[in-house]
Amino acid sequence: MDDHWRQIARELPRFQARAEAGMTDSLHLERPTGKTVRVDGKTVPEMETVWPPPGDPTPRFGKVQSQQSYPSQPEVGGGTVTLAVFEVHIPVGADIIPRVDDVFVVDESQDQALKGSRFRVRVDPSKTWRTARRFNCEEYTA
Repeated sequence: MDDHWRQIARELPRFQARAEAGMTDSLHLERPTGKTVRVDGKTVPEMETVWPPPGDPTPRFGKVQSQQSYPSQPEVGGGTVTLAVFEVHIPVGADIIPRVDDVFVVDESQDQALKGSRFRVRVDPSKTWRTARRFNCEEYTA
């Protein structure tokens, strides 16, 4: 390992602490059970909370942010849909490994518009020298 990478390795804990200082949204993570339930006349995946673990009252924190300044509006099936891509950041050392199709739920936020929002994990891009775990998500309204 050359000096450049040694310096990054030395500084990484400080960079991670700085990233975590901005994670002020209280979150929990739900995972599909593989079963479905009826909600308001719709069949939707049954979800169970996996983070924090059941019975653990300690809040978990992260950060939600839009990945784009403006949503895209592609044409789909002869109509236009609005797509916005979000990221949910959690600490590198978080005690969970989110999976594709898990859903982050915002319990509390400085931005009251985010409270109650749900974001489905689409991609967990891996990265060496992470300061945070950043998940590409889509807002989930079901």
